Amino acid sequence: MVRGMNSETHDCASGTEMWHTFYSWMTLVAETDNKCVDIVTAILDARKDDAQKLAELCDASGRRVVDIATSQCKKLLMSYTQFCGRYAVFPNSPEHRSATSVVLRAEDYCQESQPDFSKSFDQFDSDKDGFLEPKELGKAAQSLGICVKLLQVCDSGKAVSRHEFVGACKKLIGDGSRQVVIKLIQDKTLWQRKKEIRQSLGIKLDTRFIV
Repeated sequence: MVRGMNSETHDCASGTEMWHTFYSWMTLVAETDNKCVDIVTAILDARKDDAQKLAELCDASGRRVVDIATSQCKKLLMSYTQFCGRYAVFPNSPEHRSATSVVLRAEDYCQESQPDFSKSFDQFDSDKDGFLEPKELGKAAQSLGICVKLLQVCDSGKAVSRHEFVGACKKLIGDGSRQVVIKLIQDKTLWQRKKEIRQSLGIKLDTRFIV
């Protein structure tokens, strides 16, 4: 059990009382040792209703648990606190509501969804000279779903270096979590019908915009 600072906990196996400071939880989630990961899992399993509070606790520097946790522990925290284990749904009113669906704004924390701008650069640097020429830059911008003019960090018509490209992308798109909208269809039959229509027509959703 994890409570507040200087809280009292009990060892279920031996019944021995153990005294921990509040920051023992912070230390635990920042460890890579398998035993620590197992303990974090056990705590979250036992305190599912408190998982969000445990993820939002801050250390002396104001850093949240979810931000300093190791990748394994972060995935565990996300699986207990976020929609589908990755989306932090905003608590405000829906973006849109109809008779059949509701659209919610959320933040996507999935690591796999965060673009690697260096890889994008390498993909479109066809001649491997370390620069993206205007045509190459246009293709890279299209793949990221942004206007090529926004990536032209120097004079129009000139090539862009890797450093300039990555810097511009991080400024425009960001390299952390991203905001998304989630459409929830309330009727299962309607959802299944939409899904079947897309499959029958061979409609492929653009992964730049649809997860």
